[in-house]
Amino acid sequence: MKNNSSIIIGLQPRLLIFDILYSIKKFNLSFDDIYFKKLNQNKNISIEDKSLIHNVVLSSMRQHFHFNNFIKTYIKKKIKFNEYILLLSASTQIVYLDFKEYAVVNCSVEIAKIKKIYPGFINAVLKNIIANKEFLKNTKVNYSNFPEWFIKNTKFLNKHCKKNFVSTFFFKPKLNIFFKQKQDLLKFNTFTKKSSPISLVLNEYGSIEKLPMYNEGKWWVQDFSSMLPIELLGKIKNKEILDLCSAPGGKSFQLLSKGGKVTHIEKSKKRAMILKKNLLRLKLNNIENIHSVDALNYKTTKKFDFVIVDAPCSSVGTVRRHPEIFFRNNPPDIKKLILIQKKLLEKASTVVKKKGIIIYMVCSMLDCETDHQIDNFLEKNKNFTLNKFEKINDHKFFFKNEFFFKVTPCKYNDFYIDGFFAAKIKRND
Repeated sequence: MKNNSSIIIGLQPRLLIFDILYSIKKFNLSFDDIYFKKLNQNKNISIEDKSLIHNVVLSSMRQHFHFNNFIKTYIKKKIKFNEYILLLSASTQIVYLDFKEYAVVNCSVEIAKIKKIYPGFINAVLKNIIANKEFLKNTKVNYSNFPEWFIKNTKFLNKHCKKNFVSTFFFKPKLNIFFKQKQDLLKFNTFTKKSSPISLVLNEYGSIEKLPMYNEGKWWVQDFSSMLPIELLGKIKNKEILDLCSAPGGKSFQLLSKGGKVTHIEKSKKRAMILKKNLLRLKLNNIENIHSVDALNYKTTKKFDFVIVDAPCSSVGTVRRHPEIFFRNNPPDIKKLILIQKKLLEKASTVVKKKGIIIYMVCSMLDCETDHQIDNFLEKNKNFTLNKFEKINDHKFFFKNEFFFKVTPCKYNDFYIDGFFAAKIKRND
């Protein structure tokens, strides 16, 4: 067998790639959860291999639409589930990441033996893939290739938005970082592009922890579209704010850095710890003001000036960062999510002050999670009305109308942004 050392070097990370992809698709897991679980189980994995695993898994989930077209064209045999996962990861490495063909083929054959997959079949298909590399590279994916459940829920999108969505999905997301202070942004020294007066898009970066000013707590990671609604709230200094779904904390960090007094609610103890860790690094106050409790069960006699509802949702607006949303066997349980969003809005209505504001947000653009959710709430709660964000005219691109902040994943200026929705609701009585 050729280049045995290459096999040994490359086999362990590629086995983990197989296991992660298999688990995501088979058991409908999130990439982050299974990725970090596998890394914790394999402490000897190098930084370089971690990067390889991360890159290949995410790229494979994005490119599986292209691979499916290849299968339809070139493979007559019905492919078994484990064969599909192995061939998908291998084809992604060969065609889209330009890894050395012999190394990928040899490792894939070894994995086939370990996973009790017929190695001869894997070898033959990969040779076919190599021979038709250009076909795979040039295969076009259209909006109609996306999952049926997604197409059904996005009939409202026009042709331009659909085209934008497709092109955005296949671009590897860059890192947008948000600064506490404008002067720190001006001092930041790396390959960047300014996305706003207080945020940057990083064109190139390695380990986040090794970037300038990270350990000093000068910035955090947050997409441009998700940070904008809080920036358009107006003055919140010394205002009492309740964040019902706090972790990982981007919106809370914004609120605290603008002088708000934030009470954090986070159901997950694990996520609450992450939030606390981030608050410590960023040297923001109210660290002790974190309640690890289900927001719907949170009891208080206090009323708040602002209540933030960054609700659980389908997350389709972030699919370019989380391609597993389209890769999993099962779609998001949208009906269940809509019910949770409804209950969170109802909870917010009981703890907001008279003349206070509820900010409802989701990283989705589906009507059922956005416009319709707000319309239904207002229909049942006549003492609430829609309220305008500040400086709408400066950010018309992001607004469906004068009240709804709503954007699909797309190219904005010279960088790509996630889909996001926000509405500002005022209590009148």
